[in-house]
Amino acid sequence: MNSEIVLKNDSRQAILFEQIKTVNKSAYFILVTYAITAIAFAFIMWDVVSHTLLIVWGGVLSVILCLRAMIHYIYSDKLTAENARKYGYYIIAVLGITGLTWGIGVMLMFPDLEQGYQFFIMFIIAGIGGSAFSSNTIFLQGLYAFFPALLLPLGIRMFFMEDSLYLAMGSVTIVFMVSLYFFSRNLNRSLVETLALRFENSELVAQLRIQKDEAENANIAKSKFLAAASHDLRQPLHALMLNATVLGERKASSNDTPVIDNIINSVSSLESLFDALLDISKLDAGVVTPDISHFKLQEILDRLNVDCQSFAYEKGLLLEIPASDLCVYSDPVLLERILRNIITNGIRYTENGCVGLVIEQQGKLVNFKIIDTGIGVNEKDIEHIFDEFFQLDNPERDRSKGLGLGLSIVKRLCELLDSSIQVESSVDKGSVFSFSVPAGNIELASETRSSAFEYIPKTLNYFIVIIDDEKSIRVALQILLESWHCTVLAFASEEEALNKLNEYEYAPDVLLVDYRLRKNKTGIDAIAAINNLFAIDIPALIITGDTASDRLKEVQGTGYQLLHKPLHPSKLRVFLQNLSADK
Repeated sequence: MNSEIVLKNDSRQAILFEQIKTVNKSAYFILVTYAITAIAFAFIMWDVVSHTLLIVWGGVLSVILCLRAMIHYIYSDKLTAENARKYGYYIIAVLGITGLTWGIGVMLMFPDLEQGYQFFIMFIIAGIGGSAFSSNTIFLQGLYAFFPALLLPLGIRMFFMEDSLYLAMGSVTIVFMVSLYFFSRNLNRSLVETLALRFENSELVAQLRIQKDEAENANIAKSKFLAAASHDLRQPLHALMLNATVLGERKASSNDTPVIDNIINSVSSLESLFDALLDISKLDAGVVTPDISHFKLQEILDRLNVDCQSFAYEKGLLLEIPASDLCVYSDPVLLERILRNIITNGIRYTENGCVGLVIEQQGKLVNFKIIDTGIGVNEKDIEHIFDEFFQLDNPERDRSKGLGLGLSIVKRLCELLDSSIQVESSVDKGSVFSFSVPAGNIELASETRSSAFEYIPKTLNYFIVIIDDEKSIRVALQILLESWHCTVLAFASEEEALNKLNEYEYAPDVLLVDYRLRKNKTGIDAIAAINNLFAIDIPALIITGDTASDRLKEVQGTGYQLLHKPLHPSKLRVFLQNLSADK
């Protein structure tokens, strides 16, 4: 019976079950030992004791041993915590009868024997008692039945023999029985306490397992909630971003321009929240794989200088990002994201002074230190600053102070790069974040490709098919693409698209497909169906508001590019421009 089932029973019942199991394991060995001892005893005593007495005694003992063997056979495969007590009663009864058979038998044989045989009998009795002590101490009730039945008849008999030697031998027998009681009780207590501790530990482990499962389920539920909420909120934001961009690209009055800019800025702020949630989901899903290469650090440092200086300038802070001729062997995108998150976090929580980056090579490692003169972190809070949504000094959840996800992403990215982030901080004095990556080989360093944003044509002459079940998104996306001089067909479902495209002799240039479609279809299904219709592989982009890890893995497995709602039009133009460059 497994421990999980035992744990569901009362603790005493569980301990009794283990006691009976232990006794049961040695039952056959004890039975064989008793049988051999009885045969040897009868052989030696055959010429000095009444044959009738020996035969009767041997017969009774044989019946008892057979009865015990039968009970053991019946319960060996059927022993459970529920019937352990019943089996225990059988053991107590059989042990008592076995001890009584030996005790009364040797008592009846003892007076007629010479002293040599008498000492032999006492030796046999002591051996049987010691054997019972070693094999049955775990089950004290059995010993309580066995010892008196085995030792008292002979001890009492010697008290009635008018000889000081026998009186002493009888006393020794009683003392031996009491000693066995004492030692067996102490040993049994230790064994029972060990069993109780084992069950307690098992219960603690079971509770920890339950709590672990509950925590994992809660984390899964949280991820599902974030994914669902993210998807539902991204849909209208996606349409809002597209419409605002269309308005911005049209000839709007000077009075309208600030309003449109504010709309786009507000949507961008919400987009940054969703992007952070998406990063967490991607990292938890395990779909982010480092692309390790040798590269020059200066390429990253230049971008950080451009992107972060304005943020520092707005707060009146000095930002020091040095030039470096070092080369590292890491993932440039992930390393840049780590540095960017820590630097912007330092700027955000620093009111006076500076934020600086220190880079130095030590042996085969390049060490990075980001130092700020900000508010600092209490020692008790340091272990929590990498938790999701944990923020210092922001009880009102001011969005300008961040979302509490940046350092959580940093920790996950460092783990991906086989690095660890260290923090030293003092309240009101500032903080130092440090980590290391392997040094690279400058001879193997490759130049970073120019950004796809460097050239984006004003017009893109593509035949594009849109499939999205949200009408507002279809309309806004179609208007935007047509403003870029694209020919656009927009559909609400895969079936609707296939019916219309059957009328065309030429395939679309690009497919822009939402992940979730009607009738439990996905964008992956729709792309496969259209490719099958035209018997070619059409470039496709999957657009989704989902952040669920299983969906991210599914899309990644297809090889199609994935963009998330709300989709910034510039990203869409980059995707289309890359297609043009590949032609």
